[in-house]
Amino acid sequence: MKIKVLKFFLILILISIIISIGILYYHNILFQLSPRILYLLLSNEINIFHLHYDCHEFCPGFISVCDFELLIMELSGELN
Repeated sequence: MKIKVLKFFLILILISIIISIGILYYHNILFQLSPRILYLLLSNEINIFHLHYDCHEFCPGFISVCDFELLIMELSGELN
């Protein structure tokens, strides 16, 4: 009984991780994340799943390459 429940939760966690990676890949943010950048974004309560990276046309929900780099510099304190 316990093994079935454990397997169910492990499968649920695995599916959640796969869906999360898919969302980050779709938003072009997956390859921009490093542990440092991920820590900076999450510690400042920025939802990484709402970031859309490098849109070719103007979209309010998208962030450009330069703006993303400025955001990381601002969060890390390098922009003082």
